[in-house]
Amino acid sequence: MLQHYDAGDYINTCEAYSRKAWMGNGYVIIPYINLNLMEGNTVNGINCVINYSYYVLEKVQHIIPEEHPSFDTGMANQDQIDEHIVLGHQQVLIVCRKLSLYLPDNAAFSHWSNPFMPKDTPHFQRNLPEDTVEAFFNHLPETLKVLAGHDARELSL
Repeated sequence: MLQHYDAGDYINTCEAYSRKAWMGNGYVIIPYINLNLMEGNTVNGINCVINYSYYVLEKVQHIIPEEHPSFDTGMANQDQIDEHIVLGHQQVLIVCRKLSLYLPDNAAFSHWSNPFMPKDTPHFQRNLPEDTVEAFFNHLPETLKVLAGHDARELSL
């Protein structure tokens, strides 16, 4: 089961880990490990990171890589949102109408200084089981499959 939240302006993807995203029916769905919720968020109000989450961008109009000339200028009008995110190892601008966050019922939170690590890095050791990480990235929950459509395609990162 997933809990749904309005994402507003409190999501930070800079230190989050993503490996893939799905696109379909005007939605982009991005599974993230270690997504940062900033202070004042509607989930728990504190600055923290989440072990497993899904960032959902609705009514997507444009996806613009950072190399594109309009990346810095944005393209949104008054009814749209310019959302700069890190997707894989690349910054991307996504122009959309709404931002949502979906969390599994068993989502865990941690202080940003104690991140959730899906793999070993020079500064941190893996602290999430490899099989759980693989299952998270390879299985989109049914609730989200319905949003994006069962024929949603994987975005290349």
